[in-house]
Amino acid sequence: MQSVVSNGFQINNKIQGKLEVSYSVANLSLLERLVLNHDGRLFQEDWNDSSGKWEVYWNSLESECDVYGKCGVYGSCDPKKSPICSCLKGFEPNNKDEWNKGNWTSGCFRRTPLQCGITDGKSDKFLKLKNMKVPDYAYWSSGGQDGCKRKCLKNCSYFAFAYYTGIGCMMWNTSLVDIQQYSAEGADLFIRLAQSELDPHLRKDLDWKKRFIIVEGICRGLLYLHSDSRLKIIHRDLKASNILLDEELNPKISDFGMARIFGSKQDQANTLRVVGTYGYMSPEYAMEGRFSEKSDVFGLGVLLLEIVSGRKNNSFSNYESLSLLSYAWKLWNENDIVTLIDPALDFDQSFRVQILKCIQLGLLCVQEYPEDRPTISALISMLDVEDVADLPRPKKPGFTRKKIYSTDDELVPQYGEEHVSINLVSDLTVLSGR
Repeated sequence: MQSVVSNGFQINNKIQGKLEVSYSVANLSLLERLVLNHDGRLFQEDWNDSSGKWEVYWNSLESECDVYGKCGVYGSCDPKKSPICSCLKGFEPNNKDEWNKGNWTSGCFRRTPLQCGITDGKSDKFLKLKNMKVPDYAYWSSGGQDGCKRKCLKNCSYFAFAYYTGIGCMMWNTSLVDIQQYSAEGADLFIRLAQSELDPHLRKDLDWKKRFIIVEGICRGLLYLHSDSRLKIIHRDLKASNILLDEELNPKISDFGMARIFGSKQDQANTLRVVGTYGYMSPEYAMEGRFSEKSDVFGLGVLLLEIVSGRKNNSFSNYESLSLLSYAWKLWNENDIVTLIDPALDFDQSFRVQILKCIQLGLLCVQEYPEDRPTISALISMLDVEDVADLPRPKKPGFTRKKIYSTDDELVPQYGEEHVSINLVSDLTVLSGR
């Protein structure tokens, strides 16, 4: 086998695993030489007749980050930072003393073990790193970007993947070495991490503008199901983990396994088998098996309060409060509803009214009796109201004093291996939509 690349290097395979590398100059009038110095740096030098000297035209190390494995395993090098080496998110230095002294070759270790393949373990997530020089020793695979994601997600032995146009799918099942941050170009590198490593990081990254885009998108999606679709569809399991976000954070409502189709003149239905997720089910559905458009609106209200507060409805301990709904109602009656806003939410004061409006709309959606809740079309109209004083005042939410168990209590649906769930605000799911 013989390979010639554009810069003049020619590689010839020899017997017994040896390689012979030769270099040819395209312009024979030029006098060039390659110099390998004592620390392993390779220089290309051209002879300058005018000065009578060799001048460096190119060298293999433009920065310290070009030294192979400068930051060790799971370390990333950025020549524009000081120090240049840092551990990837979710990793810590193997030897902190040496690391602090500027010797980074020992690299980093994973802080939280991966859960992939562990029974009842929470699914691992992928952290996206932009403009990266990808690690060495990649496993190459055919197929497009979506196929690359699916292959990596299906196999617990892969720790990272990347897709680069013109190169294809790359996956890694060994420790990641020689990662570098570029200011431009490079590839998007996805690192597998335990779910707990990503939740706080991504929640903080969701500013109010992004959260409101999600709110509006969910509302439009529910309006389509209830009014604009050829068939009226009641989802019956509207919750955070059933909202898929694409890379621009546009939401899509997913998982219609529990959905029911209504006739054009049908307003509600009854069932003897209550299925769904505790914390998102309306009282009339959980207690009596009655469901309607207003049941979905109740789930939407829970989502609104979760997005604003950054907390799950069922994340409250008994001594703290029964649920997010009861906590929000308590703050509302104490005129202290501002306390509900997520502390990680760094927002401009110009958004304050919009945030408070979403809290009030959330409380209107979770009122105890379905006839008091707005329809989704009315709710979307209320999103455009500028003064919250013009909105109806909410009545008591439909929370219960003890847990109501259902056949699918706290069910977390499986979306297939192509989906990656990331707790951005609660369990909003990122990377791919349906």
